[in-house]
Amino acid sequence: GESSLSACSSSANPSLQGAAVTFSANVTSVAGTPTGIATFFDGTTQLGVSSLNGGAASYGTSALAVGANSITAVYSGDANFGQATSAVRSQSVAADVITIPTPGTTSQTISAGGQAIFTFSVVPPGGGAPVTFAVSRLPVGATATFTPSSVPAGAGATMVTMTISTS
Repeated sequence: GESSLSACSSSANPSLQGAAVTFSANVTSVAGTPTGIATFFDGTTQLGVSSLNGGAASYGTSALAVGANSITAVYSGDANFGQATSAVRSQSVAADVITIPTPGTTSQTISAGGQAIFTFSVVPPGGGAPVTFAVSRLPVGATATFTPSSVPAGAGATMVTMTISTS
């Protein structure tokens, strides 16, 4: 039977370099539910393969190049349904731009009960979700706060202060 493949959808567009993005596509037919696999491409480069579940396929990656990426899904067909290719989905990936002013501090030693303050500049992408900040693997008793706690998309260069406090 004849099948069609919807345009790929994206979990986040634009996205930041290194951020996970999931692409989804649906294969449909008036003759039933297609089975098999869909292969996701960026231009002519294969990103990955996904088995259809109820006619739906998805693939996640965090390895897209900065700039415009042309994402398509190709359904290979099965014994009952023919091959189909989605329309191109343009996925924009923005560079993760964080800079430390010169002269700037990149490391400090903190005594118990003390603080260390770091300042950096963030340039968020023009659209999508705000840039939020977090710190992992701090020692027990240490906390981190950011001012501001997030920077809206399209805000332009914004100075952020991170304060590490110990108890």
